[in-house]
Amino acid sequence: MKLLPPGILRVLALALCFPAQAMALEVRGYSAAHNNRLNDFPGAPVYAQTPKVNHAFSPSAALFLGIGWPAHATDWTRQMALVSPRHFVYASHYPLGADWQIAFLGTDGQQHTYGIESQTPIVNSRGQNTDLMLCTLTADVPDKLGITPFPVLNLPSEAKYKGKQMVVCGSFVRAGKMPLKGFTNLVNDPGFDTTRFAYFDYKKNRGGTHDCNYQGGDSGAPAFIMVNGKPAIIGTASSQDPMPKQISRNYLNFLPAYLPQLDALMEARGYHMKRFYPAAAAVNTRIPAAAPLRRLTPASVTLETRNPGANMAHNVSLELTFSSAPSAVGGTGWTCDALSPFVWICRRGSLAGAELSTVTADWDSLPDSETLQVSAVESHDGGARKTLAATLPIAGNPPWASR
Repeated sequence: MKLLPPGILRVLALALCFPAQAMALEVRGYSAAHNNRLNDFPGAPVYAQTPKVNHAFSPSAALFLGIGWPAHATDWTRQMALVSPRHFVYASHYPLGADWQIAFLGTDGQQHTYGIESQTPIVNSRGQNTDLMLCTLTADVPDKLGITPFPVLNLPSEAKYKGKQMVVCGSFVRAGKMPLKGFTNLVNDPGFDTTRFAYFDYKKNRGGTHDCNYQGGDSGAPAFIMVNGKPAIIGTASSQDPMPKQISRNYLNFLPAYLPQLDALMEARGYHMKRFYPAAAAVNTRIPAAAPLRRLTPASVTLETRNPGANMAHNVSLELTFSSAPSAVGGTGWTCDALSPFVWICRRGSLAGAELSTVTADWDSLPDSETLQVSAVESHDGGARKTLAATLPIAGNPPWASR
């Protein structure tokens, strides 16, 4: 790579920050019918109209409902990708308003908006901020809306990514296709020389239909590689360099280089980055024999979840159902939320090899019943969902209870 004088790339990258009312990803042979993921997206859609899936878009636009945009009067053109029900990734140099709402199109044909709780730059191994940012929403995006978070494509080495065709998204809802050319670290460009970048080269004087080139306002938009017909995210738009022979070099921060840092930030909400190729892990949950339960008295029931293998299991989840509503459910390292008085979901970002973790359900007073039913549906990335159930006897009151 030919290095430019210090600061040139920084200036070009900051140009991507400016509002892009009339600009979007440059696509050779652009056609709205083929390059726009959504139709009816010409203005501030959260105020004017609801966009619709463009069925002519290839690959299927329905696979990309995890891409959102700000429900904002002037900055609605930006695009960002969901990587868990609670998190999306973006470019650090292009921060969002703290009071903004992010909109997603659901399979119900409606827009659903969520506030921004935090925006945190990812740091590199030297503790420096990169141009990759993890943003946390104020609430989880529910599965029932069909707004699916994107897994990251985790291949064994950077060389395995080279030459693979990408679906490159830009501002508005425009997308093109480009092969991934290579990887680099930049020099003497404050704010960008701390980041590991993948890049693609756009030839201005020749090329194929749907080739694309970043424009002002594209920063933060995601790029994907399709694997077995499904999109796997690899990065978000960051910056651009002019190169010899009328080539424009386009940079995107390379998400797979920052999986440990992303996981660490997402852990507090019970999530990790979902790997497209998760390591094999066997997770087992059981309900061990509990202390004798008695009617109308306080009690606890504990579930044990163990990873007996060597590989870490990611995104471990327990959906718990009780015949009597517990007063509380929780455990160290778990995030537990009540879906109803009788159904709870408990999540943890990971369970290390050979690790045992417990979730405990507490009752202030057991029901006046002969049994307590407890069931759990256990899942983790790359593992089949498993269901277990137990019927626990509840003994009569002790003699002193009737006095």
